[in-house]
Amino acid sequence: MRVIRLAVTVLIALVLTVLVVRAAVDSSTALYFVNFRALNPVSAQTDLQVPFGLSGQALVDQNFINSSGLNSVVVGTDGELVPAMPASLQNSLESCKQYVDIGATYTTYTTECNDDAVGDIGFFLGTPAVDDSFLFGLQSPGRILSFSISQAAIWDADVVWYYWNGSDWVELDDVEDTSVDFTVSGFNTLAFDLPTDWAESTVDSVVSFWVRANIDTITTTTTLPAGTRSWWQSGNWWTYADSIGQNEQVSYTLYLGGSTDFQTFHYLFPGMAGITTPDDPTIELGGTFTVEWVGYLDPDSSGDLVNKASAFRVYWSASGVLTLAINGSDITAVTSITAAERTVTVVSDGTNVSLSVSGVGSATASAVSVTDNGSDWVWVDQVAMVYLKRILVGFPLQDIDDTVAEWDAGTLVDTDGVADAGNGHLELLSSGEWDGSGFEVPIGWTGMPRSGQTVGWEDDCTVPWDNTCYDALTFFRGETPPSSSADSGLYQQFSASPGEAWSVQGQCQTNTIVFGQAEHLVGVEFLDSGFSSLADNRSSATCGLSVWASVSLQNQTAPASTVYVRLHVWMNATTIGSRGIDSYWDAVVGCQCTSTPAWPAASGNSIVNPSFELTHAATGTRVSPAFNVTSVTDVSETSIRWDATAGAGEAVVVEFSTDAGVSYTPVSTEGPIPGVSTGDDLSGASDYHSRVTLTGSGQGTPEIDNLVVTVFGTGDVDLLYELNTMPSISLLDRSSNTNNGAFSFPTATSTSITVSQDPLRSTQVVESKQSQESAPDVADEVDPGNWQGGSFDPSNIPFNSLWATLSDLTGGDIPVIVYWVVFATWVVIFSGVITFVVTQSVPWAAAVMGLALLGFTSFGGGLFPPWIFFFFAVMAMAASVYVKVRGL
Repeated sequence: MRVIRLAVTVLIALVLTVLVVRAAVDSSTALYFVNFRALNPVSAQTDLQVPFGLSGQALVDQNFINSSGLNSVVVGTDGELVPAMPASLQNSLESCKQYVDIGATYTTYTTECNDDAVGDIGFFLGTPAVDDSFLFGLQSPGRILSFSISQAAIWDADVVWYYWNGSDWVELDDVEDTSVDFTVSGFNTLAFDLPTDWAESTVDSVVSFWVRANIDTITTTTTLPAGTRSWWQSGNWWTYADSIGQNEQVSYTLYLGGSTDFQTFHYLFPGMAGITTPDDPTIELGGTFTVEWVGYLDPDSSGDLVNKASAFRVYWSASGVLTLAINGSDITAVTSITAAERTVTVVSDGTNVSLSVSGVGSATASAVSVTDNGSDWVWVDQVAMVYLKRILVGFPLQDIDDTVAEWDAGTLVDTDGVADAGNGHLELLSSGEWDGSGFEVPIGWTGMPRSGQTVGWEDDCTVPWDNTCYDALTFFRGETPPSSSADSGLYQQFSASPGEAWSVQGQCQTNTIVFGQAEHLVGVEFLDSGFSSLADNRSSATCGLSVWASVSLQNQTAPASTVYVRLHVWMNATTIGSRGIDSYWDAVVGCQCTSTPAWPAASGNSIVNPSFELTHAATGTRVSPAFNVTSVTDVSETSIRWDATAGAGEAVVVEFSTDAGVSYTPVSTEGPIPGVSTGDDLSGASDYHSRVTLTGSGQGTPEIDNLVVTVFGTGDVDLLYELNTMPSISLLDRSSNTNNGAFSFPTATSTSITVSQDPLRSTQVVESKQSQESAPDVADEVDPGNWQGGSFDPSNIPFNSLWATLSDLTGGDIPVIVYWVVFATWVVIFSGVITFVVTQSVPWAAAVMGLALLGFTSFGGGLFPPWIFFFFAVMAMAASVYVKVRGL
């Protein structure tokens, strides 16, 4: 009885597991799937564009996917979407040429290749001889040629297919020619491996990617072949691989079919020629504009995100550096870009132009009107971005805060508009600033080590005479150390070079002055590469008693071997018993200069000494001026974006109001304006305002750069590239204009990655490999819901031949995988039954079964997905409880 109960428990667990798995699969409506694999036999590689061979035209013609291809999606083994671009539909040929070797004569058949006149393509004429050829010219690299042959050749000829590698004609690899040297009439395809070194070449004055059908041998000719039409396809499903380790194989699954679209848009993988958009008045930038890209940036990329020759260019000028050039001159650049999917935006409001990279930062320069020179636009070649989601050019309504004047135009409370290396930002009104060479950056002060009975840095300033701390009113309060000749204080360290002049100034007061005891100083210390002190220069002690006084050390020259400089604020005890003497520092400024700049004026600050200080306020806010949006009557898109810097314990919060500042809603950078939807009419809207709240920690300076609020009306977007169809040589402009682009397809970039894939499958039917290249007959009965194991390959496993034979007996209606699943299921059950018979222990039986199931997750490359083991464990427990409850 217990054995029966165990078997029932096992079956319930397996059934529940299968139901959960099937529910996960059935949550998508895919009817078919293809497993992809990529193997890397060399050292690790990252950010790869991997092609898997499929015919987009065949998949659409045979109703595996709809005409847009949006009911297809590539997922990884973790179930997450993987960026991918489908294979193209059929494209017209750029050129066709017949070549007769004797006399080197070319005849053009471009019109004939692209029309439907029966038999007007003369592939070979007269008496064909060795090295006579027919050449198919493709606009960009493709893996499939197709042609309809109205008259099949009757000859004894050997036709070999070649491509141009930049210096010579080379045979194509893995050629599958259904026409068999033009001897089969009807629709035919030529499929081959995409070369990694395919180069454009000039044939009879036409530059193209050429495929050459060359007669290598011929003896007799009875009938010459003639054709009706020819096409080409990209023939590859381009897929993004973030990383593949050495000797690692990664797997993906392409799901296809069903009534539900899995995506709104496909990803774009442009080729080396990028996307070319003809010059057009609707996209002449002038002085106010927005240009945006969304895609994956690799910091080691090269090439251009856009190049309108001598007018407008965004390009990789160095590793991790994107540079903006206008009218032939570099304007500004963003550095330290790391690999990630990011939004790159160039915004100009006529006063300033900003280049920003989401998650990295931005850079601003004075606006320059872009010259209209008639050049075409060339967007995003293959080496500039790993993949692309969108390109946008528009002239929206926008409110840009990226200069000191624009920040200061709002309502500031304990904040300040600051110029940082030419890039305006808003920061918390703070004495913790470094001011050198005309710019300011946040400063992070470091506590000095103390000797004797040390008094450490504290967050709590409520206990007098007992700590060095930030007290929210002044920059910091410091207690002198308790032992003779001990130093206590803070410093900030910078890189420096011999011969440089450095200066530092502070303002302070003390609560007690005892001659010869405590000194409160500033200092400039120079160090070598090993951080050994070369010169330790200190000011005189002029800190005032309960009165603010200036303490400064000016024009200190760095000696030879200087690598670093430390700007110090010292509290120095010269005799024992000075503990309990506090100094209050209300401002410190330093610079690489012969003298420090003048103290900044106070701004809305009324503490201790309102006429002479810049304080580390705890919080500060800025409300922007009114942003009038009533000119927009049909919203197409809105966005708010900014770059913020905030250290530990600091915060930058942005809120937005659409009711003239009555209420505010928190927003996220690159998100939409809350409460505004596509299609809204804003003609009666209240003024919009942004509100920034900065919260400081007392040890740094939170700041925000380039706050941009954008509202696009339906007529404000003048170019929009997003792929919502199967790709072709023409990329449709989805704006209200027709600025369509000439799209180039990529070529294989890695010679080391080996790709493989399974045939197209449904639950009951395994399709032939030919279905990946043309339009064969396929099963008309499909049962949705497919087996989703790992990359299972049982070809070299015992019993597989038996299962294959049984499958063949059913005509393939029961695939081999079904027999393996049934076999594995019974192995799991009997392992549990035998264990129970031997041990009389249900837990031991369940454990052995779990181990058996776990083994099948790696068996043959993975019969079951790994996570099925965890489902089994949970369901086994659930089934056990159920059985016990039923037995009560």
